[in-house]
Amino acid sequence: ALPIYTMAGQCPDAKYTEMEKGILTIVRVFYECSRQDDNQENLSCDEFKTLVRTHLPNLMKDCTDLDAKLKQYDCRNQDGSMKFAEYLDMIGEVLKAAKRVEKRKC
Repeated sequence: ALPIYTMAGQCPDAKYTEMEKGILTIVRVFYECSRQDDNQENLSCDEFKTLVRTHLPNLMKDCTDLDAKLKQYDCRNQDGSMKFAEYLDMIGEVLKAAKRVEKRKC
């Protein structure tokens, strides 16, 4: 597993809960996949697609039309990028789908 870093860039203390580690991972993956240029605060739509394929291959395997999903969340800003808030909306949709799957297991 990749190390999880805090916002200050240091490895977290072992006292972080699993949920806190998960939140930090969501942020870390955003920055890991964001542009390596002057605008690291946004993901291009292609970068988001790569993020989904790389980091969410199992949870998003049934999402056949990722382009339509991206348009639904208005990824097509003036510069063709996805802001962090839009990324969180998409992650929220993944979380809702995961909840439905887990609920069926109970």
